[in-house]
Amino acid sequence: EQKETLLPRIATGRDLAAYCQTETDTGSDVSAIKTGGKIDWNAKTVTFSGTKQFITNGSIARQLMVLIRTGEDKYAGLTWVLVDAEKAKGDGTLIIEKDFDKHCLHCSPTTTLVFQNCVVSTADILGKEGMGWPIAMATLTMSRASVIVAQAVGLAQSALDEAVKYVMERKQFGRPLASFQRVQGQLARMDMAIDAARLLGYRSAWLADELGPARSIEFAAEASKAKLYASEIVEEAAMVAEELHGGMGVMTEFRIGSIRNNARVIKIYEGTSAIQEYIIARQLLAKHGFKI
Repeated sequence: EQKETLLPRIATGRDLAAYCQTETDTGSDVSAIKTGGKIDWNAKTVTFSGTKQFITNGSIARQLMVLIRTGEDKYAGLTWVLVDAEKAKGDGTLIIEKDFDKHCLHCSPTTTLVFQNCVVSTADILGKEGMGWPIAMATLTMSRASVIVAQAVGLAQSALDEAVKYVMERKQFGRPLASFQRVQGQLARMDMAIDAARLLGYRSAWLADELGPARSIEFAAEASKAKLYASEIVEEAAMVAEELHGGMGVMTEFRIGSIRNNARVIKIYEGTSAIQEYIIARQLLAKHGFKI
């Protein structure tokens, strides 16, 4: 029923949606979520209060998916609820505290949301009570395997395209920069690395299609490899491309500065690079009987 109601509205763009997980004191450690909720099965309501931070589309989304704590258990005490933002704002139980002023990601607002005794129906629980942790992990893994890698590869390819265009046009010592072996080597390595990142992304996306969210733990390491590698490659490609632009690289009339700014954040969101290393190492060592 939730899918039938919400997915057509979201997929057609009628409603924007926001994934509300991160809190002011909780980013990488999802199990430390504090936004407190209480389920009253007799009244068929869920009431919760707390603050969510760094929420993409937070100030403009109609449909919110909010992770709250409904029990004491570190993992089994988490539950997702669906919130109609317009209704909650009208009731005064949702406050848009602020949109952050960012160096990058200007295509969407990044917001702090405050919930004050927000009430939704038990029918708005996503999945079941206590399923917050596995749903969050599956969501992050699926996102890394597809959206985030695609963002990184796309930005990296744009950086390379801009670099190639510039070095063919720009002349130094009487000839185009593209004629210098050093520049050719830099372009070749960028092209090779982007291809490798793209192939890692294809593999993780293929595994996501084959196994699905319910089995996301089985390809979590592959998704993390793709995300980690692509996030490093895009930053390196953007920096090299900016250097190849010389002084023009820091001028706003050229796109490369914007590409560089947007590349940096990919190492941070949807799980930092340190978190990706942990996931990869955990699965690698588990194959040899060592648990971390």
